[in-house]
Amino acid sequence: MKAVGVFKDLMEFSSTSSNYKVYRAYLETAKPPMIPQLGTILKDLTFAEDGNSNFFSEGQEPVINFGKMRMLGEIMGDVHRRQQAGYLYQEDPVIQTYIKQATVYSTDKELRELSLSREPSYRHSFAGPLDAKTITNYLATNSK
Repeated sequence: MKAVGVFKDLMEFSSTSSNYKVYRAYLETAKPPMIPQLGTILKDLTFAEDGNSNFFSEGQEPVINFGKMRMLGEIMGDVHRRQQAGYLYQEDPVIQTYIKQATVYSTDKELRELSLSREPSYRHSFAGPLDAKTITNYLATNSK
């Protein structure tokens, strides 16, 4: 099946083995515009930040660890370079209209009320504490 082959390719591409070796090799040859995977960037930044001290203690005066600063700068520079190219796409009037007419909910209360109108919460249907027996009885009497 073609879908299984595509799935296997995606699994290999996104594999975490060898620090995302396949993904990183692809990034080296890919042409912008692209949106790099945020988790990998954050992992690199965390490794550079936590794995290296800001200063070296050589003699009396602490010395700035420029190797760490260079490493952080290279990671951020890479992100910046990937953001420079624009995306060329045709505007779709149907999508534009949908976005312009979309309802905006400004408060958590409005969102909660909308959520409950779509899928009622079982918690609001009980007077007492929720335990397995109460939920089982509720589901038995109210299931379709």
